Amino acid sequence: MSGIPNSYTALFNAVTDAIALINEMNFGAARETLKQGQCLAEDLYMGETEDERRAKAWMKKLDESMRKESAET
Repeated sequence: MSGIPNSYTALFNAVTDAIALINEMNFGAARETLKQGQCLAEDLYMGETEDERRAKAWMKKLDESMRKESAET
């Protein structure tokens, strides 16, 4: 998967997470996830390495948050 740009992966993950949030009827969080994913993908596309570090941290934080929410329900 090394040929897939980080910007695509970040946006794809944000969309996937947003779909899960929509299925839970958490529309505000889904909207925020999409907005953050859009900004992140744009930053990554522009090639800023600091944004790549932020992307990994953001995706990790989002994953942990989703797991926590799933465990609470």
